[in-house]
Amino acid sequence: MRSPGRTGALVAALLACASGCGERERERPPSTTAPPTTSTTTVPEGSHEVREADPRLPPAQLGPLEGTVTIDAVTGVTGASVEAGQVVALAGPGRATMDLPGGARSTLWSEGAMSMAVAPDRGVWISRGVAHLTDPPAGLGGRTPMRVATPTATIELQGAGDVVVAVDATGATTVTVLNGIVEITGSEVDQRHRLRVAEVVAGLEARVVDHVEEPVQGAARLDDALTAARERAMAPPSTSAGAPTPPTFAATTSRLDEAMRWLEVEERRGRDLTARHRAAVQAGQTDEAFQYQREIVAHAQSVHALRQVVLARWERFALTARAGGDARVAAEEVAPRLDRLRNLLGS
Repeated sequence: MRSPGRTGALVAALLACASGCGERERERPPSTTAPPTTSTTTVPEGSHEVREADPRLPPAQLGPLEGTVTIDAVTGVTGASVEAGQVVALAGPGRATMDLPGGARSTLWSEGAMSMAVAPDRGVWISRGVAHLTDPPAGLGGRTPMRVATPTATIELQGAGDVVVAVDATGATTVTVLNGIVEITGSEVDQRHRLRVAEVVAGLEARVVDHVEEPVQGAARLDDALTAARERAMAPPSTSAGAPTPPTFAATTSRLDEAMRWLEVEERRGRDLTARHRAAVQAGQTDEAFQYQREIVAHAQSVHALRQVVLARWERFALTARAGGDARVAAEEVAPRLDRLRNLLGS
C-alpha cells in the first residue's frame, strides 16, 4: 500500500495534469527540454513528504514511433519531450512509445489511442485505445510503482511487470498481465470506505466497468494480448440493455465530492482526538491518554485509506473532465476542487 509521501507526490502530478483539462491540444507546442529529475520538499504540517517535479524538466520523452503520432496535435518526433498534461495520440496504424523515469515504457498500439504523461511518479493516463506497459527490475535502489489510470480503473505494477491495457469507447478497461503482479482498483469502496483492490498475477486478465470483475485466464504472449486488446478497444459500443456506457462527468464529480467529504470528516475527527489526547496527558489521566492514542493510530489508518479513495476518484474525475471537451465547464468544475484536494492530500 502506498505511503503518505507517495500519495502527496502523485497528487502534485495529477494537479499539473488537471490544470490543463479541457484545453485544446493544438494550443500547446511540445517542449524539447532535457529528461526529468525530481527534488524533495516537506509540507509545513510535517505529515507528508512530497517529491515535486523540477518545473523546468519534462517527465517523459517519445521513444520509437511508427505512423502518425502527435503531442497535443503537433507532430511528434523520437526524443521529443512530453510535459505533464500533454496528450500523445496515434492517429492511424503504428505505435507511439513514451519513455518514463526509471526505465518504464508505455507504447500505444491502436488507431485513435491517446495517453498522457504524469510527473513525477512514473505515471501515465490512458483515455482510450491499447497500451503495452513495461517496467524493468528496479535494482538495489528501489522505486515507486508504475501507476496507470484510465476512465474506470487505476493499475499499479508491484515491482517489475509487463501488462497490456485496453480501453474501449465506454471507458471499460481490460488489463492483461504478462509478467509480474498488478493491483487494480476502480472507484468502488466497501462499507468502511476502503477501495476494493484486486491483485492480478501473470497469466490472468481482469475487466473493470463499475467494479473490478473476477480475473480470468488471459493471453500468455504479447502478440496474442495485443490482438485481443485491439478487438476490445476498437469494438463499437453495444446498444443492448445493460451494456456499459461512458462515465458521466456528473457521476465522477459526485463520487469525488463524496470521497472528499468522507476525508474531511475524518480529518476533523483526528484534530478532535489530538486535542483530547493532549488534554488527558496534561491532566495526568494516563488511561484516557492511552485510549486516545489507540484511537489516533486507527484514525491515521482510516485517513490513509480515504486518501487512496480520493486519489482514485480524482483520476476518474479529471479524465472525464478532459474528455468532455468543454474548456469553460471543465475549468469551472476543476478549479474549485484543486485547493480542496491540495489541503486534503498535503501537496
